[in-house]
Amino acid sequence: DFRSRSENLAKRPRADGEATVGAEALVDVEDHAAADTGAPAVAAERMRVLTIRLSDRSERTIGTFPTRLHSDIRTVILGLRRGMRQKGRPVTLDGSRTAAVEEALRDFSQLGSIEGLREAITRWTQELLVASAAGLNSYYDAARTELYTQHNAIAQTALSKRVWQLQPELPTVCADLLLDVGCGSGLSSAIFEKVAPLSNRVIGCDLSMAMIAHARRVGAAFDVVQADISLPLPFRDASFASALSVSTVQHLLQPGADGRSASERLAVLFSSLKRTVMPGRAVSRCISVQFHVDSAADAQTIREACLAQGIECGLLMDQPYGSDSRRWFLTSRAAAEPTAAAAARPPRLCKLYCDSSDGCATCVLEQHAAMTFSASTLPTEHLEWVTGEHLRAAHRWVRACSFFRSFALGAARWVMTI
Repeated sequence: DFRSRSENLAKRPRADGEATVGAEALVDVEDHAAADTGAPAVAAERMRVLTIRLSDRSERTIGTFPTRLHSDIRTVILGLRRGMRQKGRPVTLDGSRTAAVEEALRDFSQLGSIEGLREAITRWTQELLVASAAGLNSYYDAARTELYTQHNAIAQTALSKRVWQLQPELPTVCADLLLDVGCGSGLSSAIFEKVAPLSNRVIGCDLSMAMIAHARRVGAAFDVVQADISLPLPFRDASFASALSVSTVQHLLQPGADGRSASERLAVLFSSLKRTVMPGRAVSRCISVQFHVDSAADAQTIREACLAQGIECGLLMDQPYGSDSRRWFLTSRAAAEPTAAAAARPPRLCKLYCDSSDGCATCVLEQHAAMTFSASTLPTEHLEWVTGEHLRAAHRWVRACSFFRSFALGAARWVMTI
């Protein structure tokens, strides 16, 4: 998304006797100064404006820099973006080139430094993430909706199936309706309708009219309505047997256009889910949510908002089958009583999936070992695959430890021979 736009310094006509302003003028001045001092002439560097293009096609100006530094500055920007998203391989420059970029930002940009550039990119990104009907509908047109659907079809299928499987209690009546919160173009709704054992119908809601139109056109759900999930949902009390959501709730972590905080927006959502789920079923058994966040602290914020509404839940980290990506899920912690063996041992976090210092999540394998799911069980092939992932990770650690042990012994023998 990043590009540089060449804007050579203008050389506009001047009045008679007035010097031209531009790269050539700078060269003339430096050559004249060099002639006066007897020093060799030094040509002025060509300068170009560097801009970046954001996802809404708007541009932001970084500054006017020497052409030779544009590539390094773009590399720094790419590294900052990947660092913020925690996606892709790290991109860095060596010390001298990083220092040159730092100096250029200080001399030729109002941002002043690489840290200032980081703050600006973060601010611009957050401004774009502020969800509003007008902003979302101006971004998603029919073409972008089609591209979104094609690009996310495989991932959404896997995530939607996992959200369904992690429900500790499934609908028991064929007339039960299911709510798909943030259904988008209908990828998740179509999966929910397909896997529902009693032919339950799905009602989807989304903010984007283009997404809604696509979902209706392909018949992904029984019906799809426009709704802002940060506001009270436009459904009657006790309308749904289950409330499900795939890759949506994380958008509420950004402040709203109306100035409400993330906690306030999340509170409205979980309050609406609690209100619209059928009475007679434990609310914690009817909600299964998947979301993308960059840190465990953000995941904990979502969980706390859910708990504040009286919905007992826990965080879970899992991998879609056949992928090495890791995803957060919010599911019921009180779905079933722990087995005697699980109750006898303290809770254990899986270091392969989550840093134990976060203290707020475990992996699906540990969850399955600790709980006996009452109605829905995870597929055997998925559990076998995740078990294999754990074993492969353990084998990598063993090989690494063996290598370092051999290296240390060899170094010790070498030292003894000296």
